[in-house]
Amino acid sequence: MGYIAAMALPDHTRRLAEQLLGRYCEELCRPRTGQRVELGFRIDDAGATLFEQRRICGVPGSARAVDVARLRFARPSGAWQLQYPASYAAEGPPRWRAHRGLRAERSLARLLREIDEDPRGRFWPRLNGANLRFCSARGRCADCAARCRAMLGVS
Repeated sequence: MGYIAAMALPDHTRRLAEQLLGRYCEELCRPRTGQRVELGFRIDDAGATLFEQRRICGVPGSARAVDVARLRFARPSGAWQLQYPASYAAEGPPRWRAHRGLRAERSLARLLREIDEDPRGRFWPRLNGANLRFCSARGRCADCAARCRAMLGVS
C-alpha cells in the first residue's frame, strides 16, 4: 500500500471537481471581443486552480496560462475557500488572497458562480467597469445565460 498524504484531496472530491470545472471551462460563452476564451484547470492535493489561456502580445497561436482563481479545499471541514490573484511577480506564480466577503463553501458550484459573476472585478478583465468576457455589452445572451445557470445549478 502506497503512502497517502494527510492533506490530499479525497478521490471523490477530486472527481466531482474535475467534472464541474470541466463543464464550466467548456460551457463559457464567447466574449463580445470576438476572441474565444480558453479556460482550463489544474487540480493538486490542496484544491484546484482555474486559468485562462491568453495570447502572448496578441500573436495568434501563442498562449500562456494566466491564473484566474484558486479554490483551496480544507479536508477537515470539507469546505472550499476562494482566492484571487492579488499580484503577479515578474517570473513567478501569483500571490493569492482570500476572496473576502464570501465564507468558505461546501459547494464548489457556488464559488464558481461567484467567479463567473465577478461582482468585485477580481477574476476577469474589465474595460470601463464592464466585464469583457460576456457575449454582449449587457452581459450574457439568453442562450449562454440559460446554459450557465443550468450548469451551475441556478434556477
